[in-house]
Formats: sequence, structure tokens, C-alpha cells
Amino acid sequence: MIMTRRIFHIFCCFALAGGYVAPTNARADDTNDGTIWAGVFLGSAQVSKLGAEVASAEGKSVVERMAKVPSLKFPHYRLLGEHVQPLLKEYESWLVPSRGFFFKLDSRGPEPKGGVRVAVQLWRDKEVLVKTDLVLKGDRAVLVRGPALGQHGTLIIALRLVKPAS
Repeated sequence: MIMTRRIFHIFCCFALAGGYVAPTNARADDTNDGTIWAGVFLGSAQVSKLGAEVASAEGKSVVERMAKVPSLKFPHYRLLGEHVQPLLKEYESWLVPSRGFFFKLDSRGPEPKGGVRVAVQLWRDKEVLVKTDLVLKGDRAVLVRGPALGQHGTLIIALRLVKPAS
């Protein structure tokens, strides 16, 4: 029992660190449904010391879009983390954009009208903060308003299919 837990713990740590390696004898299009960009933002009324200034091109385009959506419009935005990674078929994909937040993504396969359907969970430590199903397409990020992060502001998650499966 103790050995089983230890092996499970090692496997989980390895998976969370992004250590999954696809089988080498499989073609890339057989093992994933595309490549995902994920970002976690903090929208707030006052300047926050959490996170960092938004520097990447993808992050800046997301902030520009958020500023135009009334429910996501804040005077200040900070980037808590971002990450790009393949979305695996038939396996959970774990994206770790920052030390405190990570995504669990389950591909539900391609959509008839284009894109890919994904079950998304945003975790903070051992707590699920957001659960939703989304259809991701390559044209722009899907934005989801999350819960308040104490008095610091509101979490906003952004997911985008940056490269569809070929």
C-alpha cells in the first residue's frame, strides 16, 4: 500500500512537471489534438504586486480583448503565468503556467465546425477554482472570468488553440 502510494506520488509529480513523453513510434498527429496556449491573469481596480507585467505578444492581445469586454474590464491586469503545450488525445494534459495555478485539460476531440472541445479545470494547490467545457479554435483565445483572489482582484483564464492537429 505504501509503495503504491509512493509510485502514484512520483507519477503525479512527474506529470505535473510536464514530464509526459509521447511514445516515439507514434506520429505527432496520432497523440495530440493540437497545441494549447494557456494564461492566468489577475484583473484588479488597483495596482497589484502579484504576477508580472504582461510581456508576451499573446498575453498583450488577450489584455487588449479583455479591456473591451464589460465583465472583464479592469483598470489593471497582471499575468500570473502562461504556458504552451500539446493537448494530448485520450490522456489528461496538465499545464503549469505558474507555481500556484495549473490546468487539467481533457480533449473531447475535434468539433464538426472546426476546433477542438476541451474539458478545463483550473486548480490552485488542491482546490478546483473553475470547471468548464470549451471549444477552442485558432482564431483567438477563449476568456473565462474566474473567482476573486481575495482582495487582490479577479482571476481570468485564457485558452487558445495555437496549432491545430495536422
